[in-house]
Amino acid sequence: MLELSHGEIGWDVFTLEYKVDAPLDVIVTPYCARQYLKVFNFLWRVKRVEFAITGAWKRSATGARGVLAQVDDIVGKDWKRVRGGSAEMIHFLCQLQYYILFEVHTARTLLTRRLLNRRGIRLCWLFRNRNVHWIH
Repeated sequence: MLELSHGEIGWDVFTLEYKVDAPLDVIVTPYCARQYLKVFNFLWRVKRVEFAITGAWKRSATGARGVLAQVDDIVGKDWKRVRGGSAEMIHFLCQLQYYILFEVHTARTLLTRRLLNRRGIRLCWLFRNRNVHWIH
């Protein structure tokens, strides 16, 4: 946890710090740890935005059945556009998360497995080229 200052909430101060001891420090170098931290912070921000938009959509859905139902003739069209825009943002974020998880992460995992299963591959070659295949 980072230090909490005035006006910040848990989303703002939560982060990951990788502390890797031997023998893993040969594979997960400080550079790799920084790259993992960048990826984590990006995914954490995406999740935060999804949480906020989903919460707003839930409140708007309950408002449409409650208070806003009484003034539907006045704000009905505008309210539908707002709810439609929120639903589109939620859909975009879900598609982005799907793409990152299944298209990027899974593809890199399969590439790494193929590299590790090759005959004649040397461990020293993997260590020299680890940043190319595992992080980027």
